[in-house]
Parts: sequence; structure tokens; C-alpha cells
Amino acid sequence: MKIARLVLGVICLALLTGTVAAGADGADQLYEFKMKGQDWTDIVGEKYVWFSKKKGRELYDARTGEQIWKHKELPGYDGNFALNWEDRFLLYSTKKGVARLDIPTGEVAWSKELSNLKFKDVDRYWETDYGAVFQIKNNFMLLDPETGEEKWSLPVEPSSKLAKEGIPWFHDLGDRLLIMAKDGPTLIDPSSGTVLYTVKDKYNKKIDEPVISLGDKALFFFDKGLRVVDLNSGEETFAIEGKVEETTSLKAIEVGGKTYIFFGFNKQLIAFDGETGQKVWQTAEGSVEGSVRWVGSAPGSDNVLIITLRADKFGGDAGT
Repeated sequence: MKIARLVLGVICLALLTGTVAAGADGADQLYEFKMKGQDWTDIVGEKYVWFSKKKGRELYDARTGEQIWKHKELPGYDGNFALNWEDRFLLYSTKKGVARLDIPTGEVAWSKELSNLKFKDVDRYWETDYGAVFQIKNNFMLLDPETGEEKWSLPVEPSSKLAKEGIPWFHDLGDRLLIMAKDGPTLIDPSSGTVLYTVKDKYNKKIDEPVISLGDKALFFFDKGLRVVDLNSGEETFAIEGKVEETTSLKAIEVGGKTYIFFGFNKQLIAFDGETGQKVWQTAEGSVEGSVRWVGSAPGSDNVLIITLRADKFGGDAGT
């Protein structure tokens, strides 16, 4: 018989109040739990202590030690995957889908079957304005955690190369979701699950992140070109074909109260409006000697740029 003594109770009390009752041995026992074979113990929401044993859960008041509820087995739980959602409820896998158990009451709010995915295979999840997005192997699903409604699911294989390099491949853009997939970016409308934009291309390896946000536009860097995509319509607004030589020069500068984004591309300099994502200007191809390493505004000037080139030469007036 295993006993979880007041050591746990004291720890819980200390976490909640910042104080510990002292006794002869430095702490007074408040209560004890007599358990057998529990798998793990955790503190939930600074209010509760719960124990897990195989498919079961027991919840206790962290201050008094009083048992609030007990499930020898969570109703319908297949024993594979369980997720504590914000200390409010537990989402767990069932034989045919997913169920929600509310933590304060121990009651099952809903249990739903999934159309073609298995909740036990969840790899990652994200909370969005439209619900909970789950990656289940090479698929993505949007689930309403309040009602259990499966809003949509679609097959998208994330880029394992970006993941291994620690580069973000999932982007929550509010009204849009962007997944940097294996074969190229996929832009999704989270309200419907509609794919607004996708293109097969190889990401550029010379830049820290192959995508940057330009207001309501997204700029993608590929191995042999770049593309600017309107996030609202999913349409390309600008594209340049050609190998990106030096994307490390990417730089955002505020000039005259506006933000511009500059970068070197094939021995030329290109400027974008940082708010609209529209191209403002670009120098002629081959007009910049050497690849651009750094761009900065000249002191006291709104129409002159200082450019550091890889060949250690400097440029002056770049035009506006």
C-alpha cells in the first residue's frame, strides 16, 4: 500500500499560500492519501491534486485532501492519449473518437466519433480563434473543444526538414493558418478548412525562416525564386524567378514614418512596403556589385540608403 502523506499536502499548501505549517520535523501533516499503484500525481489549476492509475483518474481538493470525484476508468477511454486543456477539462481518446471530461465535476460533457482520424495518434496541437487544431500524423483537424464538433480535416504533410532545424512550420495568422508543408506552403481558411494557396517548391536554405509576414501579405523564399501571396485572397501578387543569393540581407527600416523591407536578390536591391506587402521599387538586375549583406538608412536622410556588400563596397543613393 503506497501512502501519499502530507508532504504532498504541504507542497500544495505552500504553492497556494506561500506558507508551510511547522512542526517538530519542520512540517505538520495536514492529510494523507492511501493509494495503491498510482502511475503519476499532478497539481491541477492550483486547486486540485489528481492521481492517475492506468485508465482511471481521482481528483482531490489540494487544501483539504477531500476527494471530489473518482473514475476507476474514464468513460470510454482507450488508454492511449489524454490532454489537460487549460486545467478546465480533459480531452482523451476513445475507441472511435474523442471525449471531454470536465475537471471540476468529473462529468463527461460529450463524446464524439471522428470521421476518418484517430485521436490516439495526436502529435501536436494548437489553440486558435476558431478552435483546437490537432496534427494527427500527416493530417490536420479543427475541433471545437466546447461542443466536440469536428469542423474539418485535411491531409497535409509538414516539412520534417524545417522541424529538425528548429524552424517554425506552423503559423497561426488569425484568420489564416499557414503550414510549411513538405512540398511547399499551404494556406488554409480556418473557418472552413479551404486551402486558399499551395505551391510545390523547395524552401530556401540560406535564410533563417523561409516566410515573413508583410501585413496582409506573406513573402516566401524558395530555392530559385520568391513569391508574395495575398493572405485574404490566396493569390500571388508578385514573384521573381532566380536563385536567391544572399537573403541574410533582409532588413526592415522605418523611413519617413513608413516601414520598408529591403533585401538583395541576384545583385539587385528590392524594396517592399512593410504594411501592404507591395513592391515599391527594385534596381536593375546586376546593378549592385556583390551580394547585399546589410542595408541601413543614412543619418538624417529619408531618401539615401547605405548598403554593405559582400565585396566590402558601399552604395549610396538607392532611389525612393
